[in-house]
Amino acid sequence: MAEWRPRQRRAALSCFDSFGDSDIFPAMPHVITDHQQFQAMIEGLSQHGMTSSEIARRIGCSRQQVWRLETGTCRKPSFELGMRLKQLHDKTISK
Repeated sequence: MAEWRPRQRRAALSCFDSFGDSDIFPAMPHVITDHQQFQAMIEGLSQHGMTSSEIARRIGCSRQQVWRLETGTCRKPSFELGMRLKQLHDKTISK
């Protein structure tokens, strides 16, 4: 009988791995992570008359989450949340 050995694990591919110039795996869009960008977007929306409650309702999060984004205490905001905030900002500011 063969000697038992543990299976070797393959390294899982991360969505952040680089694949070069491949058509199969297009480049990931840049993730908005800098809290200063969030702060600037939220301040811009506030200057256009939107409250933090209205911003939260439109991007689908809580008012407290908007506050955390603005102050930089949100450790890892989701990509979707950052994109919804950016889309709301661009849509509102372009009017």
